[in-house]
Amino acid sequence: MDISSLRYLCRRLTLSAALIVTTAVAACKEETLAPETATGLEDKPTQRPVNRTSPDEVMLMLDKVRVEDVVPFLEEETGKDVTLSDEAGRHRFTLISADSMSREAAAMRILDKLRLDGLRIIETPNTIEIELPNRQ
Repeated sequence: MDISSLRYLCRRLTLSAALIVTTAVAACKEETLAPETATGLEDKPTQRPVNRTSPDEVMLMLDKVRVEDVVPFLEEETGKDVTLSDEAGRHRFTLISADSMSREAAAMRILDKLRLDGLRIIETPNTIEIELPNRQ
């Protein structure tokens, strides 16, 4: 495996870890600890969820992420094939949310952020194309 393949794999793992961690943080946001048992031998959990956030919710904490790194997430959440130009794939963006949201809303927020950054998003019933507009 060459160095560029390793870098690509590390970026993908970093993005996946960020989404997993933010999902776990959202799910554990309002948990309280139950009192421990005196003997510690019972099979009761040591934590009891209170007002647990849905496991399908995420908080976006994407810092200087490449567009190509969020393509698998966008494809999964929109059900569409995502294609992008090389230039658009290398574009980096930062998107951090204070509140949790559905995974679908997160995908739409990412696309909105890319539009704000000047990328052209062309959606059809089956695909999403992401490209940099022609600069003249």
